[in-house]
Amino acid sequence: MTNKNTNSVMALNAQLYDAGLLDDFYKAASRKDRTEMISLLISIEINMAEAEKTADAVLESPAFI
Repeated sequence: MTNKNTNSVMALNAQLYDAGLLDDFYKAASRKDRTEMISLLISIEINMAEAEKTADAVLESPAFI
C-alpha cells in the first residue's frame, strides 16, 4: 500500500471514528455488507462513487477485515 493510500485510509478511519461509526463500519465489513458500508460512508459525506470504491477495496483486501 502506498503512503498516499495509507494516509487516505487513516483519514477515513478518523472521520468514521469522529462520527462514532468506526466500529459499525468494521462490523459491516466483517459481514461483507457492502450496502451498509456504503451507507455509513455516505453518512460522513463521502460521495457515492468514492463510497463504492472504498467499500469494494475494503472487501477485496483481507488486511482490512
